[in-house]
Amino acid sequence: MVKVFSPEFYEKDISIAASDAVKSTQEQVYQTVLSRLAVKGALRFFTAETGLGKTTGARLAMKRVWSEVSSDIRFLVLVPTKKDADIFFQEMEKIEAGCAAVWTQSHDPTESVPVDFPISAQFTKSQAIKKKCLILTHNAGKAAEEWVGRRDVVIIDEYPQPVFNGTVHPYQFIKARDEEQSSPYAAAARWAEEQNTRGLTPVGVPSWVYDVVNSNPRSDAARDIKTLAEHMLAGTAFQRRINSSVWHWYNYNLPFEERAIIFSATAHTEGWHFDPAQGGSIPREGIKVDYSNMVAKYVPWPEGVSWYHHDVLRDPDQRDAFVSYVAGKVGFWDNRTLVVCPKDFEKDIARKLSSACVTHWGCDVGSNEYRDCDTVWLVSMFHQPNDVLFSKYLGHAKQNATEENLEAGKNTQGNLIRELKRLHYATHIKQMAARGTCRSVDGQGKAAYMELNCIFPDRDDFTTLLPELFSGVKLSYEAGSEPNARNNRSLIARISEYLCRTDSDFVSAGDLLAYGIIIRGKPKKVQIEQQQQHWTSLGWIFEKGEPGRYGNPAGFRRLN
Repeated sequence: MVKVFSPEFYEKDISIAASDAVKSTQEQVYQTVLSRLAVKGALRFFTAETGLGKTTGARLAMKRVWSEVSSDIRFLVLVPTKKDADIFFQEMEKIEAGCAAVWTQSHDPTESVPVDFPISAQFTKSQAIKKKCLILTHNAGKAAEEWVGRRDVVIIDEYPQPVFNGTVHPYQFIKARDEEQSSPYAAAARWAEEQNTRGLTPVGVPSWVYDVVNSNPRSDAARDIKTLAEHMLAGTAFQRRINSSVWHWYNYNLPFEERAIIFSATAHTEGWHFDPAQGGSIPREGIKVDYSNMVAKYVPWPEGVSWYHHDVLRDPDQRDAFVSYVAGKVGFWDNRTLVVCPKDFEKDIARKLSSACVTHWGCDVGSNEYRDCDTVWLVSMFHQPNDVLFSKYLGHAKQNATEENLEAGKNTQGNLIRELKRLHYATHIKQMAARGTCRSVDGQGKAAYMELNCIFPDRDDFTTLLPELFSGVKLSYEAGSEPNARNNRSLIARISEYLCRTDSDFVSAGDLLAYGIIIRGKPKKVQIEQQQQHWTSLGWIFEKGEPGRYGNPAGFRRLN
C-alpha cells in the first residue's frame, strides 16, 4: 500500500529569528556543509526559498571551510547548464583566485564545442582535477566519478534529473526487426504483438531479452529495444495497455549521493521524499518568505481551444487562436515582462511579443536572467503523461516494477497519480514564477512586488497551488471568471477563493453559507482540519468552535 502524504507533510518550516534573512540562510548553509563533511550517508538537502542566498551561501561556505577547517577540503559543484557553470566559476574566482576550475566540452580546449555565450576560462580534465573546487554540469557529473578524484562534499544546484525514463511503442519493435534483420529482434517483435493484457502490468524477462542485451544494434529503433531489454532484465520496466501496449522503463542514477547536498527551493515537491531513506518528508530550511507584495491573477483559458497541446498543434486554427489570445492578454510588454509557455509554442509567442522575455516551462531554472521582470505570465502548464510521472515516482522510491509496486499506479484517477500531478505542477509553477522580481527578498524576508498572471486550463490549480507556493500572495480573477461557489467544485477550492477575496478578519460558517458553501457536519470539518497548513499559507487558521449558548462559532480567523 502506497502512502500519499498531505501538503503539510512536505511543508515543515524551520523558522529563524533574524533581522537579516539572507545572512541567516547563509549561516545555515555553512552548518549544513559542516554536517555533510562530518557524516556521509543519505542524500542531504538545503531547501530555503528562492532569493534567500542559497547559492551564494554555498560559495561562501566553501571559503569558510578552507579558512576554518582545512584548505585541503575538495568540493565538486554540479549545476544545470554550461552557462551556469561558467557563472559559478567567475563567482568563485572573486572569492579566491585560482581555487576553482570549470569543465564542460565547451570549456575544454581539446574539444571546443560551441556555445552561445563567451566562456571565461578553459581547462582540460587533467588541469581541472587539480583544483579544490571543480564545477561541472549535472549531465557531466553523472559520468564523472572515474576522473574527478577525491571530492569531500558535492554541492548540487537545483534538481539534477536523477530518474531517467523512456517509452517504447509497438512500431519501434517492427522497425527494429525490419532494420536489423536478426532473430533476436524478430522474436522481440513477435512478443510485442502478443502482449494483450489490459492495464498496468510487469513485463517479466522473456527469452529474447538476453539475446537483445548481448547484441550490437545498428539502428536507433533497435537501440531503443535494447535499452528496454536492459531495464526488463533489471526489473525497472512495465507495460500499460489501453488501446495498444506501450512499454516504459526507468532508472535512478545520482553519483556521489553519500557526499551530496541538493540546493533547491522545490526539493520538497520534486519526489525525493518517496525515497525510504528520507523518512517521508524533506524539511524546509530558512525563514518563510512573505509574498504579500505579489498579486496573482487568474486569466481564463481561451474558448474553443483544447486543453491538450497536441490537439492545438495539429489544428492551425486553434494554434493561431491560442497564440493570438496570449498576445492579446499580455497587451503592453517590454523587457520587464516574462512569458513562460509550453516549448512547442515558444517561437510563435516570441514573434508576437518581440520585446518581451519568452522562455518555456522547465528552462532557465535557477537563472537570474529575468530577475528584473516584474510582470510574469504563466501560460498553460508543464504537462507530463501519467506513466512518466509514475516512472519517476518508482525511481525515487527505489522500487522495481513488481505487481505489488505497480498497484498504486493502475488507477490514473487514484490518489497517488493525482498527488504526483499536483507535486509536478507545484514544482514548475514555483520554479518559473520565481524567475521574476519576487526572487528579490529583503532583510526581513519580504519578497519584492511582482504581478503574476496565470492562463491555466483549470482554475482550481490556480486557487489551491498559488497560496501554498507563495505565502501571502493576493489572488484576483479576471472579470467574468470569478469563482462561483454554487457548483460541484472542491470544498477546499471554494473556501480558498472566498478567503482570498474577503476583507473580514473572521469568516463564520454562516458567512460561508450565505455564499453557498456549507461546512456543517463532521466529514466536512475533518476535511477542512486536514488542510490546516493550506489555510495557514493563505494567512488564516480554522477554528472548530464550541457548541452551546455561550460557545464560539466555527470559522476561519485571519492571522496577524
